[in-house]
Amino acid sequence: MTYMYPGYEQVPVVSRLSKYSLFVYQEGYGRKSSQVEVPVLFIPGNAGAYKQARSMGTLGNAYATDQFGLRVFTVDSIDELAAFDSALIHEQALFVNDAIRTILDSYSGNSYYKPTSVILVAHSMGGIVAKSLFTLPNYVNGSVNSIITLATPHSYPPVAIEKSMVSLYNTLNQNWKHQLNPSNPLKKSQNKDFDSLMVVSIAGGERDAMIQSKFCELGQIVPPDHGFTIYSTAVKDVWVSADHRCILWCNQLTHSLVRGLYGMIDSRNPTKPIELRERVKGWRNLLEYDFGKKSRILNEGDYGFFFIFFIFFIFFIFFIFFIFFYSLS
Repeated sequence: MTYMYPGYEQVPVVSRLSKYSLFVYQEGYGRKSSQVEVPVLFIPGNAGAYKQARSMGTLGNAYATDQFGLRVFTVDSIDELAAFDSALIHEQALFVNDAIRTILDSYSGNSYYKPTSVILVAHSMGGIVAKSLFTLPNYVNGSVNSIITLATPHSYPPVAIEKSMVSLYNTLNQNWKHQLNPSNPLKKSQNKDFDSLMVVSIAGGERDAMIQSKFCELGQIVPPDHGFTIYSTAVKDVWVSADHRCILWCNQLTHSLVRGLYGMIDSRNPTKPIELRERVKGWRNLLEYDFGKKSRILNEGDYGFFFIFFIFFIFFIFFIFFIFFYSLS
């Protein structure tokens, strides 16, 4: 678990979809102020709540320095059951684009730092909302170049009872394959934002009883140079499966997530993220464990120590048994 003192301040958004709201996370105790506060937007999933951003928000504040920090925004999708209705996915995506425009405009009075994009962190069906942004008429060009999804079913809808939802998935995935295909002959029709777009999909594994983790895989949609999929059981310092909601507040996983977000900040030019190749490499180094290297838990000297300890332990057990049976005789 992650402990925090959460607070939320509503941010007015000019949008025709007034049923949704935008909030910014405010740590209630020990809030830090940084010269550069990189905008991060959390998109909840099916029946999700905007307050689910609290673990990321509090750790973002904990890692902040006087120079760099995270400003975590979160969308209130009023607990809609977006997994059952593709129209809700479309409406939420329209609002998210309006929210992104509002977030970027909120930095207009900052003479030192004016970001041009927002990092998206999405849970479950929120990842499908994030993938839908680019084809909508109110999309702000260049506003999204990094998407981190948690337990998002990318390849197939979790509840395929609506024909339009299956159609939405097919259309989205075909469009993404087309845009991210390096051999695409129709370069003129390609959205340039996809050239620098990174997607990292984190799946919960066997404990996620709501989403089959195989649906979270990006292999057929996103090429390796633009992102990858990893299960929480393979994430360094996590090593365990996470259920569908626990993946949002698992302390070890959230620490890795926040460190990855900070790792995308270019200290020389924080207005823009680091290059795509460096972003993907950074996330791989952060999350993936290199089994070809020496163990991070035990070094070579430790193995000898534990071997000697094991031998002494075996002798001790034999000695106890010897004394016990000797006393009986």
